[in-house]
Formats: sequence, structure tokens, C-alpha cells
Amino acid sequence: MAGNNQQLAALFQQMADILEITGANRFRVNAFVRAARVLEDLAQDVTGMAPQDLSELPGIGKGMAKRIVEFAESGAIAEHRGLLETVPTDLLKMLDIPGLGPKTVALLWKEAGIETEQDLRDKLEGDQLAALPGMGKKKIQNLRKNLR
Repeated sequence: MAGNNQQLAALFQQMADILEITGANRFRVNAFVRAARVLEDLAQDVTGMAPQDLSELPGIGKGMAKRIVEFAESGAIAEHRGLLETVPTDLLKMLDIPGLGPKTVALLWKEAGIETEQDLRDKLEGDQLAALPGMGKKKIQNLRKNLR
């Protein structure tokens, strides 16, 4: 069923986001993003495919195929659970705020200690974020606007 593909695509995208936030190798991040895109567009349910057939899909290598098989067998991916433990629980929710991507979320977390939307709201009340690289006046104004 295509729902499994969508679930896997969401897991792989979330893994890519966490890897980018934590500063992982960009090629590894891109591999997860690419796999997520392939799964989103695929009509055939990948959870019923053999590992060697999965590896033949564009953007799905042996490692991704193993993760897909693990998901098909258990409904989860252990590596995903492990990655979730490396970042604060509410940090990923900040990616839903327009104007915030993984790089900016990582900057806010590592440099300003922002872990939640409320932390961000509090810091935006003053000019504390203006000292961060890439956080110019315009970006701060857009964040304030997007949080309203």
C-alpha cells in the first residue's frame, strides 16, 4: 500500500533533518532526502519488495533497502529512534515554522539554546538573535511575522 511508502518517506525525511541539525555529512543527509523523494513518488508498495529489488530503485542503495526491510518487518527503524534521542523532543516541531529549515534550527539550538517554539518567541522579543550569523533584521522580522 502506498501509505507505507509515505510513512517511510516521512521517516527518511525526518532522519535527514536530524542529521542536518546535528551536523552529519551532507552526502548522508542527501541520501536520506533522495530516498524520501523516491518513496513519495513510487506507486508500488516497497514493503513487499525483496531487498535486491529495492536496491535497484534509483536513490535506494543497500543501506536504505535494509532500513526499508526493517520497517516492513517491525514497523519502525531503530536508527530513527536513535536519532530522535540526539535532539530535544520539541526541536523538530520548529521545522513546521515557515522560514525555519534544519540549518537555522541547528543554529538557534546550538548558539542560542532554543529548543521549543516558546523559547524562540521569548528570544524574538528582544534583539538577542541579531548577533547570530545569518540572523539579520529581515529574517528576524519574518520569523516574528510567521509566529503570529
